[in-house]
Amino acid sequence: MARQRRIGVYTAPADENFNATLQRLGILHGSAEQIIEQLQQGPTLTANDHLVLQVQTANTPLRDAIRTLQTIREQIAPALGWQPDFS
Repeated sequence: MARQRRIGVYTAPADENFNATLQRLGILHGSAEQIIEQLQQGPTLTANDHLVLQVQTANTPLRDAIRTLQTIREQIAPALGWQPDFS
């Protein structure tokens, strides 16, 4: 949180509930089903919108980061209507 305070995106007390901090920063977390639900509650994405995903890799083993990307590709993206373009 020190870095977030330094760049001005974290201004709450250090003892704030961690889940509230993640929510305020717009960080989605949880099971695939929970993330899908959170995304479906937000604004509707259209064909002209971009969804930018970031997987934590600084303290995450590569195998876990790859598995997270696979979960996004196999479960989360299709639930939002995304289909791969194999052309």
